[in-house]
Amino acid sequence: PSQTVPGTLLRLGTRGGGRALGMVFDSCVMTASGSPAPVVLVDVANAENISIRGGLLDSNSAAEVVAVRVGKDSRRIVLDNVRIGGNVGAGGFRAIDDESGRLVVR
Repeated sequence: PSQTVPGTLLRLGTRGGGRALGMVFDSCVMTASGSPAPVVLVDVANAENISIRGGLLDSNSAAEVVAVRVGKDSRRIVLDNVRIGGNVGAGGFRAIDDESGRLVVR
């Protein structure tokens, strides 16, 4: 899908204490395009055993875009063969913001 409003395209887990467990996303394509405000494509707020395999996270946006943000309480998060970047726009692009220090990129 194309993200045209500020916010988060996909959030796994919640900041309020809920936890996402055991999710796999295969060959995802997520693009931030034309958004005038900051966008996070994938926000792993509070989760474990999350695997994102294949696909593309990219940006062509007027605002800051973060491809993957992993919260400090998350663990066992894996990006496997995910292409990040693509058509990077002028608004700034951060591929990975990992507060947990536990993200594995293959």
